[in-house]
Amino acid sequence: MPKPSFTIARKDGIVQTVLYNPLPVTIGGQSHRLALHRGPGRDWMISDPESGIAVVSMVYGLLLGRPDSGKAFKLAQIRPLALRAIDLLVARHGADTFNARLAGHRTNRSTQA
Repeated sequence: MPKPSFTIARKDGIVQTVLYNPLPVTIGGQSHRLALHRGPGRDWMISDPESGIAVVSMVYGLLLGRPDSGKAFKLAQIRPLALRAIDLLVARHGADTFNARLAGHRTNRSTQA
């Protein structure tokens, strides 16, 4: 089965089609299907495929006891780290803020289209 894709507008103005691995999460009782994919520098990142925004710009982990940007991690290794990154983001800002910001970006993209 082929991977799903979405378009993302990079900072340099290039619109790019990105293949991703679905990352289903539930935040404050609201379900989201986020995208776990490799960024331009081959680092893992989490984006919202509906709006095209980056939710977590780089997923970090420990490799041999040292912090690593995640380039060397396989999908099975990075998935739990990505879920933890989302948990930390929600713990820092709150579920309501996370859901509201995501909904706001989705609304902005739909009105621009």
